[in-house]
Amino acid sequence: SASATDLMYSRLGPNVVVSGELTIDPDFTAPTTTTVGIPLPIASAFTNARHCGGTGICASVPSQTGAVYADATNDRAEYSFSATSTASLKHYICFQYRII
Repeated sequence: SASATDLMYSRLGPNVVVSGELTIDPDFTAPTTTTVGIPLPIASAFTNARHCGGTGICASVPSQTGAVYADATNDRAEYSFSATSTASLKHYICFQYRII
C-alpha cells in the first residue's frame, strides 16, 4: 500500500514539477520490485514512458532508490524501486512532465 503524505507541484507553461513524500508499505517479501502509481495533479496524455521522468529515495534506507516514469496506459506517473524490506517507509520523490 502507498499514500501520499505531502506532495506539491508547480507549473510553468506546459511543464509540471512534482515533489514530496510517499509512505510505502510493500506487500511482498523483499527484495522485490515495487511499483506505485501516482495520479497527476494536472492531466496529460502520455504515449510513452519518456513523457515523465524523475527519481526517488527512501529516507531511512538510502540505498533504496528508484525511478519515476510515465505510465502511458493509465496517464499517471509510476515510481518503481527494489524494496529491501516489507516495512512501511518514507520515500521522497521528484519528477517532471509536460502537459500533452
